Amino acid sequence: MTRYVRSLAALVFACATLLLAARAEASHFRYGNIAWKVPDPINAPLTVEFTVTHGWRSDFVDSVLLDFGDGQSESSTDVTIGTGLDAAGESYTIQRFVTTHTYASPGSYTAFFENCCRVGTLQNAPSADFRVEADLSLEADGSNTSGPISGIPVIIQMEIGGIRQFVLPVLEPDNDPIACRFSTVLESGIPVNPPTVNANPVTFVSPGCTIEWDLSSLTSANVGQKNAISIEVESTHAGSVSSTTIDYIIEFVPEDTVPTCTGSGNFTATVGQPFSHNLAFTEPGDGILNLAVNDAPVGSVTTPGDGSVLTVPYPTAVNFSWTPTVSDAGTSRLIQFVGTNATNLFGFCTLIITVPQCNGFGTPCSAGVGECASSGQIVCQGVNSVCSAVAGTPTAEVCDGLDNDCNGTADDAPSDVGQSCSSGFPGVCAAGTTACATGSLVCTPNVAPGSLAETCNNADDDCNGAVDEGFNLGLTCSQGIGACENTGTIVCDGMGGATCSATPGAPTTEICANDIDESCDGVLNDGCVDTDGDGIIDDVEILIGSDPNDADTDDDGVVDGQEPTFGSCVYAPSCFGDGDGDGLNSVLDPDSDNDGLLDGTEMGFDCSHPDTDVARCVPDADMGATTTDPLDADSDDGGVSDGSEDHNLDGKLDPGETDPTAGQGGDDVGVIDTDGDGLSDDLETFLGSDPNDADTDDDGVLDGQEPNPSVDHDGDGLIGVLDVDSDDDGLYDGTEMGLDCAHPSTDAGPPSHCTADGDGGTTTTSPLLWDTDGGGVADGSEDADLDGVVGAGELDPNDGSDDGNATDSDGDGLSDDLESFLGSDPNDADSDDDGVLDGDEPNPADDVDGDGLVNLRDVDSDDDGLYDGTELGLDCANPSTDPGPPSHCRPDADMGATTTHPLLADTDRGGVRDGSEDANLDGAVDAGELDPNASGDDQGATDSDGDGLSDDLEGFLGSDANDADSDDDGLLDGDEHNPADNHDTDWFINLLDVDSDDDGLYDGTEAGKDCNHDDTDPGPPSHCIPDADPSSLTSPLDRDTDRGGVIDGSEDHNLDGAVNGAETDPTAGHRSDDTDPENLDTDMDGLSDALETFIGSNPMDIDSDDDGLLDGDENNPADDRDGDGHANAADEDADGDGLFDGTENGLGCDHPATDASLGHCIPDGDMGATTTNHLDPDTDGSGTPDGEEDVDHDGVVDDGETDPNDPTDDGIECFVDAHCPDLEVCEDHQCQPGCRVDTDCDPAEFCLLATNATVGTCTPEDPGTGGAGGTGGEGGGDAE
Repeated sequence: MTRYVRSLAALVFACATLLLAARAEASHFRYGNIAWKVPDPINAPLTVEFTVTHGWRSDFVDSVLLDFGDGQSESSTDVTIGTGLDAAGESYTIQRFVTTHTYASPGSYTAFFENCCRVGTLQNAPSADFRVEADLSLEADGSNTSGPISGIPVIIQMEIGGIRQFVLPVLEPDNDPIACRFSTVLESGIPVNPPTVNANPVTFVSPGCTIEWDLSSLTSANVGQKNAISIEVESTHAGSVSSTTIDYIIEFVPEDTVPTCTGSGNFTATVGQPFSHNLAFTEPGDGILNLAVNDAPVGSVTTPGDGSVLTVPYPTAVNFSWTPTVSDAGTSRLIQFVGTNATNLFGFCTLIITVPQCNGFGTPCSAGVGECASSGQIVCQGVNSVCSAVAGTPTAEVCDGLDNDCNGTADDAPSDVGQSCSSGFPGVCAAGTTACATGSLVCTPNVAPGSLAETCNNADDDCNGAVDEGFNLGLTCSQGIGACENTGTIVCDGMGGATCSATPGAPTTEICANDIDESCDGVLNDGCVDTDGDGIIDDVEILIGSDPNDADTDDDGVVDGQEPTFGSCVYAPSCFGDGDGDGLNSVLDPDSDNDGLLDGTEMGFDCSHPDTDVARCVPDADMGATTTDPLDADSDDGGVSDGSEDHNLDGKLDPGETDPTAGQGGDDVGVIDTDGDGLSDDLETFLGSDPNDADTDDDGVLDGQEPNPSVDHDGDGLIGVLDVDSDDDGLYDGTEMGLDCAHPSTDAGPPSHCTADGDGGTTTTSPLLWDTDGGGVADGSEDADLDGVVGAGELDPNDGSDDGNATDSDGDGLSDDLESFLGSDPNDADSDDDGVLDGDEPNPADDVDGDGLVNLRDVDSDDDGLYDGTELGLDCANPSTDPGPPSHCRPDADMGATTTHPLLADTDRGGVRDGSEDANLDGAVDAGELDPNASGDDQGATDSDGDGLSDDLEGFLGSDANDADSDDDGLLDGDEHNPADNHDTDWFINLLDVDSDDDGLYDGTEAGKDCNHDDTDPGPPSHCIPDADPSSLTSPLDRDTDRGGVIDGSEDHNLDGAVNGAETDPTAGHRSDDTDPENLDTDMDGLSDALETFIGSNPMDIDSDDDGLLDGDENNPADDRDGDGHANAADEDADGDGLFDGTENGLGCDHPATDASLGHCIPDGDMGATTTNHLDPDTDGSGTPDGEEDVDHDGVVDDGETDPNDPTDDGIECFVDAHCPDLEVCEDHQCQPGCRVDTDCDPAEFCLLATNATVGTCTPEDPGTGGAGGTGGEGGGDAE
């Protein structure tokens, strides 16, 4: 409130209005009071809430320091609760401060605040210090909850001319006895207390707290005088005294001027009961009174209300009404009503209302039981709590579930039971007797339904409302089996039972390969031929695609006739379903539910059948003690596939595995699948897939969705989860399954192993069937652009009737259309001449090693150094395999007795590539070599330079085993594609060839390298240019990567690996820009004008260096082989051996573009019958340059000359260890006994090398120390 007096009301201490000192007074304290209480006496009996009220002249408002009496204090943080004017018109402000303090122990404490100074014009204490106290008595049990409280105005106005009294309103919330006394000087700081006038002191009217003062002798001269007074209001609890101080001012005013109010007092109100009380105000001069109501409780009503103006006639009544709520129970309220006249004189009344505690008010209650029960609420009658409910009147008991007679028991002996009635049941169960059941009158049948058995007699014997139920009368039935079966209906047989009305037919002759028993003997196909005795007749096997001569066609350990089927028959094609949707029926599918476990393993078989290929079968490790369901990928329904639980796929619960068998799903929660692909991390580790990559082979099929994930279906060395083309039909698995390559785990490459299905999965083919429609042509040969859509001019791989329209000119198994799309030769059955016919190439359309060549065109598809034909055990004898030179095929030395995988660089996954183990690359494990099919010996490989190629292999190939980049092209030896092949027929194998495809770009630049490796020699001459844009790559083995007709270097004519300025893009998929004028080739030599300008050859001259070797035929045209400052295309003697390049290549000098007059060309004397390497100054490696051996430089070995192709005529015996017999090594071009690594010795010996020696001695192995030879290199082969 902001109005005068009303603004003081927040608690019971507030209201005050009268005159304070004039502005001339130096002092400003007017009023003080401390009240205290214990808010939670039960839970916190020592925590006290203090309410401090103090008044000040408005322009000297101050705070106080409240001392708690236990050595602690707190400075007040005050809230202004009101302002006003005293009788003299001076403004004052009332402050309030509320805080809590917790005492350490029970006991008595004195809280106080004190300071200077009081009002300077006081008669009894001018400018005296002030002190306001409160005594606390705290009990451990919280029984003393409060000290006494009082609420009075700041100033009490007393009229002169008589004896005046003032009743001090007080309240003790605990109802402890109260006494009042005057404060001492020490307690208050007032020198004269009580105040005295004309020898008359203020006194107490005993008993009680009423003060009296004889002012009869005062005159008008005394009007306006003020005296301070301090009173201690004390209460006693259990012998201890608590108190509060009331420190205020008494002011003398003229006689008969002060308004009055009657009706003050202490009252009791009851929770929920209305309370009403009238007050009466009088104004002596009949002037107006401004009414203020302070601390009125919420919900109360004052009439007239707070802020009203009271006028004549006086006395004027003011009514206060209030209905206390439950929240008011146990509290006391002090409410002030103040009427102030125009001269700031006021009269006031105080109501102290106590609301006793009333337990349970408003809570529900009841009276009576049964039907007499009545509900009500707890109401208060004084301090008593009573229920408002009144019990009802009992009635006679009937069966209705109620207690009618109100005796506490329902339906006891009702009068309406035991009467005859109709039960409502049919038949003998119709008659019944009434009974009382759960409060309802029911008719209980005398014969219980179902007590009689039903018979087939057209009657309801069991009283269930149905006649002859259970006999299926009228339903269709049959008699006879097989083809003899005839149908009828079920009828009663006249003896209480039922029979079928049909009569069986007559048997006929059995017909094979159907599911009809024509002979009606209960045996299908009896008498039909089953050659392999597998339980499926030959005719059915032919129809379903299985082998009638192989009892276990899919080699899963389950005989064909015992394969899981989707019915109970094995005699017709309809018996064998494709439960996992991979295109294979259960007889052809070794993993019918795609859970990774072979069907035989799941069924508990041991692979012992003679027709089971044990290499493709996993015997059950616990011999069938536990089995799983081969048609349910999650046998225990725990949410994890069987193979992800039995992650070593052996059919046995091993340590560290969870149990996949039925009923054991609870342990599936412990299986970890980091990449969320549906295969557990443990299973992926076992299979060799990546547990952190949901699509390990990046074919668009998540690992857990791969069909037959653990089976190598096409025999290419890659199981389904690692094989991008599981059936070798040319289509990626994801494309066949209708997927889009959009999953984040499918790496887009390069190289890419995924082609998004062009019709979004509308049509699909089987990723495990090379020929889905069975028409005789592979799926990829029909869908020749490999996009999953039957495009214009293509055949439909789901329609076998159109397969006869496919053209396969070379008969290699791939259609001409597919070969044209892939870039192979449709007229050459072995396009890459590696000994593997095009149609037999594994994953023919994929580029497994990322060298830019699809496997169909890649002689070494996994870059392990071994030709694909050698790895597959082939002999290079097919007429379509061109023997060279150069040759891209090496016959397998053991004729296929041992093979390795052409798509796995490290077949045995031992950490060393196949070629680094089979170092002479002949396909046989020779003496001193490691076995590429046995991982245990891989640690015996030595790789001195850590480039991924073993020292033995590098010795065989002629590269430097101590230099990780032998040709210094930026591509490390182990990263070279097809390292042992001479791709561009320039005498150098790719490992030693800086530009393996002769397109002008260095191999390292094409592969995105930066030339920063320590083993890449920067020159001069330099053979490496850092790739300016490693994000775009070209193939180092395909001189025209985008197949647009212009070689890569002619497009990227500054040879930096980036598409700069006006250059066109040589990368895959950008063939359309090859016709851009920027690629102009004026002299039509195969090199663009821009490239020739950049490398220094003449774009207007097809033989820029006039050496007889045309610019476009120059090997490594942009390289400066001999470091003479001229690129090979512009250098007539590129290797600086004294022989012109044309002569070394067996050419004449008669081309019109060759200007022989310049002396850069000498015709080859034998017209190419013998040639030398024009990029190697010493072709035979003898140490003598070719030009010094062919003295007259005519390309012919004349009398007296040595042969530059024969090192032996130079006294040279060897160049590498491979040129020497077993147990010898090549040292200084001579073979001598010795060794370099343990594998150079017999198996029982090791190679002992002295310090700094390059040749060691083979020594018997000390069994205590082991061998001292090489411990194996780093491998470097990637398991594709």
